[in-house]
Amino acid sequence: MGLRPPALLNLLSPSFTAVCLTIPPPCLLTAALAGPAHRHYGPAFAALALADRDALCLALLVERCDGQSSAWAPYVAALPVSYDDPTWWGGEDAALLAGSRAGASLDVAWTHILRLTAAAGRLEEWRKGAGLPPGPLAAPGVVGVDDAGRARLDATAAARGWVASHASTTTPYGLSPAGAAWARSTVWSRAFNLPPPGSGAAALVPVADLLDHDPTVSVAWWLEEEAGGEGGKRDGAAGEEEAGRQVPEASSSFKWAAVSPVAAATPLQMNYSPHKSSEELMCGYGFILPHNEADFFHVALGVGGEGGAR
Repeated sequence: MGLRPPALLNLLSPSFTAVCLTIPPPCLLTAALAGPAHRHYGPAFAALALADRDALCLALLVERCDGQSSAWAPYVAALPVSYDDPTWWGGEDAALLAGSRAGASLDVAWTHILRLTAAAGRLEEWRKGAGLPPGPLAAPGVVGVDDAGRARLDATAAARGWVASHASTTTPYGLSPAGAAWARSTVWSRAFNLPPPGSGAAALVPVADLLDHDPTVSVAWWLEEEAGGEGGKRDGAAGEEEAGRQVPEASSSFKWAAVSPVAAATPLQMNYSPHKSSEELMCGYGFILPHNEADFFHVALGVGGEGGAR
C-alpha cells in the first residue's frame, strides 16, 4: 500500500477500548460526491446511475485530476501513487496467475477497470455535448503520476482490448485505464463498508484508512448522527460484503473503536476480516501475511467425457 506515516498509537490508557477515532462528516469521501449536484459532471453522473463503489472510484479520480482546485487535494496527495495488487503487475508476473482463482479475479478486475474507463469517457462526452470546455478528467497533466506504472497498466489494458482515443502517452490520465486502475485500487484497498450490512455503501475515511491489518484484533465502526441530526447510531463491522447502493447522511460522523484491549504506545490495528486468505489479501490489498491461519486451497474437480478422466 505504499509508504505510510508513523503508526497511529494509542496514547490514552493501557487498555483503551472505547472510541478511538471520530471523523466528522465533511471528511468522509462517499459516492454522494458523484451526484446530480457535482460541480463538473452532475447531470452525467445522474444519468450513469453507477453502483456505489463505481461512483466512489470516479469521484475520487475527478478529485485527483482536479489538482489543487479540489477540496480533497491534501488527502489525495497523501494517497499512494501506485499499488501492489495484481492489476499493477507486468505481463510476465500476471501470467503466473493463469488458471488460478487469483487469475480469474484479475480478469474480473480488468473488466471492471475498463468499464470505469468507459464511464469516465462518457462523463467527458456529456460536457462536450453540452457545449462545455473539457473537465478535470481530460486535464493534460496530473501531478504525481507513476509513469512506469501507467505505461504498464495502459499496455495491459491494450492487450485486453482497450483502444486509446490518442497515443497512450497523450491520453489524459483521467480517461486512461491507468487512472481507473489507480482509483479502483484505492477504493478496494482503503474504503470502509458502511452500515447497514449489505447496503453497499462505502466511504474513504482519512486517518482511519491508515490502519494496518491484524486478523487477531476486534474492532468496530459505525455512523453516528451529529447533534441536531436525525436518526441514531448505525453499526458496522469488519468483513461486510458490498452490494447495491446507499449513501450515508451528511450529518453522520464515522466512529471507530478498538474492542480488543490496546496497550499504551502500541499501534492501533484494523481487522480487514479474520477470514481472508492470502489469495484474497493479495488480490484486494496487494500484500500477504507471513503466517495466515485463514489460508485454504480451492480444488476444482472436473468430470471428463466418454473415456476421459473422472
